[in-house]
Amino acid sequence: MNMTYAKNILNIPQKIAGLVKRDIALLLRRKKYLYLALALPIILSLIYLSSMNPQFAGKSIAVCDFDNTQESEDILTALTDIEGFKITLLDTDKCEDELISKIKSGDCVFGMVIEEGFSENIRNFERSYIQIYHDNTNIAFSNFLGWKIDDALIDYKREILGIANDGIKVNTKSMKDDLGVAIAFVDIADKNIGSASIRPLRQRLLEVDDSLDMISRVDTDFLVNPIMTQKKGIYAIRNSEDVVITYLFPIVAFFIILMLAGTSIIYDKKTNFITRIKASTTPLWAYILSKLIFFFIITLSQFAILFVLFAVRGAAFDISLSGLLIALLLISFTDTIIGMLIGILSDNEGIAVLFALILALPLMFLSGIFFPVEFMPGFVQALAWVLPINTHITIMKEVLLFGTGIPLGVFYSSVIGFLVVYGLLVKK
Repeated sequence: MNMTYAKNILNIPQKIAGLVKRDIALLLRRKKYLYLALALPIILSLIYLSSMNPQFAGKSIAVCDFDNTQESEDILTALTDIEGFKITLLDTDKCEDELISKIKSGDCVFGMVIEEGFSENIRNFERSYIQIYHDNTNIAFSNFLGWKIDDALIDYKREILGIANDGIKVNTKSMKDDLGVAIAFVDIADKNIGSASIRPLRQRLLEVDDSLDMISRVDTDFLVNPIMTQKKGIYAIRNSEDVVITYLFPIVAFFIILMLAGTSIIYDKKTNFITRIKASTTPLWAYILSKLIFFFIITLSQFAILFVLFAVRGAAFDISLSGLLIALLLISFTDTIIGMLIGILSDNEGIAVLFALILALPLMFLSGIFFPVEFMPGFVQALAWVLPINTHITIMKEVLLFGTGIPLGVFYSSVIGFLVVYGLLVKK
């Protein structure tokens, strides 16, 4: 009896390898799951990278230029030269109505109205306005539009400020020269007449001269924006691509592994494979371990795909290889355990996918990728910091950006999950 038990124990690694090969064969046979596991990371990363580098070349802007001056032409030139927008000038009696119609029909992405007197206001150092018409039902576009136009016109605005600055200095100098003449006349009168009433006048003129001197030193940039803010990161990160993968990979892995692990358990239940495992000499813990190994291979493949895509785009990382391996193990084990729990508690694949979506979507919103966790209410922050996706993002930052290792103690949650899955499978 002891010899048989010892032989079975020695055969467990071989049995686990056989179970892993079985899951790989099933994945290759069930093509839709294979495509989901490997194609989705590529699609999501390409979409994310494309959204970070929006292309405006050829996008049409409808323009009503009621001012029709060199200054208004300079604005349109700036939009064309810098961002590549295509300007569509409208010249009708109902220009604004036509402009709105073109935006509604999709012929133009947005519209601009340059009011009459725009250039005159600039020459008189008065604020000028440009009306921007846009589809305000498109929230993302509305938020994006304002700062993008400001960014495109920033050089032109600086040029206007420079001209205004020069104009103020020239006018101030002319006034100082005229005032100097007045002071000279007062000095002559004081010498010749010697009246005490002239001296206060001279003192007042000198005060006015000091005021003009101060005005001549004023920079128009200060008047427009007296305090400049500059964002400076505390870490040596070259570009956003370095950071994006630390958010994108945990979300992709969580969503895909949950669905694959859940549907895998359901398939094994439907085919009575779990029942046959219980009746065989293969222990249940070896079956669970085979799932963890199999989905670690899937997780590793997904990370490799994303890493190559981001590396090609120029992302640079300070990687701790040992830390990275431990991080990938932790992420895959945690996601697999949660997916297996979903599969055990679900009656069919449709319910499992629904559970995965219900769980994944709220966790995505609490991951910090859409809105900073730091700005959420206190109890939500406390919850977010212990949830899987947020924890996995933090871990990926540590191993990819800072080159630090991950302590093995973080696997305690996976061990607890392993025991829960084992207990449920024994009862089923």
